[in-house]
Amino acid sequence: EPAEKKKVEKSCDEVYFRRHVTLLMDRLGLSGEPEAKHLKVEVYLTENEVKTLQKFRERSSSGDIYDVDHIVANMIKSKELFTPPVYHFWENVKEISRDIRDPLIVLCLVVCLAYVLVFSTRYFSIRKILFVFCIGCVGWHWLHMYKKAWAVKKSKLMAHTHDLPAECRPDQMTWSQTISVSVKGWF
Repeated sequence: EPAEKKKVEKSCDEVYFRRHVTLLMDRLGLSGEPEAKHLKVEVYLTENEVKTLQKFRERSSSGDIYDVDHIVANMIKSKELFTPPVYHFWENVKEISRDIRDPLIVLCLVVCLAYVLVFSTRYFSIRKILFVFCIGCVGWHWLHMYKKAWAVKKSKLMAHTHDLPAECRPDQMTWSQTISVSVKGWF
């Protein structure tokens, strides 16, 4: 009789195991043609469900198999194909070069300025060198102020994009809005 009891338990376990394998395959979309899949799966379990599964695993208390069956059947909330991030060397180089462009320009200008100062003192007087240096500083300061004002203006525009009329955002206009604005512009 113990051998028959083991066979019955084994067949019951096997039935539940097959049921869960079938359920998992259906929930994960693996029922079609066999192919390699890499999936991201979201599993959600409440605290009580975790306790029930732990009790069932330990077999210390007779956990209700139907509760465990319901938990395992409904624990997968979502799935999606996993796409690993692609490393693009040139895109990273472009991004880094954008970030260090201004410091490199400043460094090159400082080196050029030092070179010019060292070699121009042989041919020009200090007054002429200071005059050119002041003109360069004024131009540099003006460029800095221009960039700062442009950044402030752009940030204000970005903060109030919902207040802008559709004509100021042509990329977001529908074709009917584009036609109506064009017709209004003719008259």
